[in-house]
Amino acid sequence: MWVLAYSNAFNVLWPIFGTANQLLAALTLFAVSAWLLLRRRPNWFTLIPGVFMLLTTLASLFILMRSYWLKQNYVLLAADLLLLGLAVGVIFLFVRTFSRGRKERSESKPDQS
Repeated sequence: MWVLAYSNAFNVLWPIFGTANQLLAALTLFAVSAWLLLRRRPNWFTLIPGVFMLLTTLASLFILMRSYWLKQNYVLLAADLLLLGLAVGVIFLFVRTFSRGRKERSESKPDQS
């Protein structure tokens, strides 16, 4: 901790830590949204903030990626790319769960004909 404080590394690490934290929050909101969907409950109140948080996190990751590339800070660039990959994974898993939940919901409804 003393080395980080003495070298002022907190100012360098803080932006990537913040995006990781926001990505975790978006993941949590998507997990709750998927759980609500599979339980056939309204999920818009967790889905809308989750989408907003994910979009702002992705924008931040792209901005930081450019900054790290220009500064040739390859360690933080690798961390940024890892977080970007995790964000894409979150999107993929949620879309898969969301489409499965909708399919199950439509199959369980009785025919209206």
